Amino acid sequence: MPDTLTVRQALAQCGLAPVDANTLLAHVLGKDRAWLVAHATDPLLQKEIDVFFSVAKRRRDGQPVAYLTGTREFYSLALQVTPEVLIPRPETETLVEAALAYVAKDAAARIL
Repeated sequence: MPDTLTVRQALAQCGLAPVDANTLLAHVLGKDRAWLVAHATDPLLQKEIDVFFSVAKRRRDGQPVAYLTGTREFYSLALQVTPEVLIPRPETETLVEAALAYVAKDAAARIL
């Protein structure tokens, strides 16, 4: 691994799909994806490079992004996830919407 890389170079060299690469580098840096675009030519610290490439390898080895970042959005909620829990899927949001269509908007409801 080179001693120094810019944000753009790290994203290009990590071997991940762009959406995964951006999500993981933003997570490692504690920034959002818009920051990556605005700071594409900024150099990364060696520690940041090492952590990012380590996380990228785990993603290439098949670990889900949600387990690597520890979060997954579900129905506008940021949920904490670990390998011990199932990752919420987009299809589940569709099921929630369908179930909510059967519940009166002003009624108290308990749904399992």
